[in-house]
Amino acid sequence: MPAFAQATVPTVRPIRNLRWWIGALLFASTLAAGTAAAQPAPFNETGVTMGHWHLISKDVEANKKIFLAMSGKLFMPGGNPVMMFPGIYINLNLGTEKGDGGSQGSVVNHVGFIVNNVQERVAQWKLLAPWRLKGSMPK
Repeated sequence: MPAFAQATVPTVRPIRNLRWWIGALLFASTLAAGTAAAQPAPFNETGVTMGHWHLISKDVEANKKIFLAMSGKLFMPGGNPVMMFPGIYINLNLGTEKGDGGSQGSVVNHVGFIVNNVQERVAQWKLLAPWRLKGSMPK
């Protein structure tokens, strides 16, 4: 039999090929994923940002109404209320425990909102705020 007639059949190694393809796909996916940022707000010049805030409240429904009146957008991921404003998410959590004091000395002393026209926005909030329905402003 001539030498060219003795062709060998290549051995197929399915497990080895599968491992190679899985490894190649995992490597390619890490290159394609890029970086993921958990904070919606950009970092300031010192590298600090606050992209979300957990508010523990005895009346989550009242907080939702207040933040909706302030033009927040309500989302319910997993059934938990999250208010979204430009650059920040506010997670509303129900808490029934009595607080042990104010925010003096804590990491975050207060939270504020920047608006274009304070008087105009306050007038709008007074019209939309839930305590207006009850007839009295909170103290």
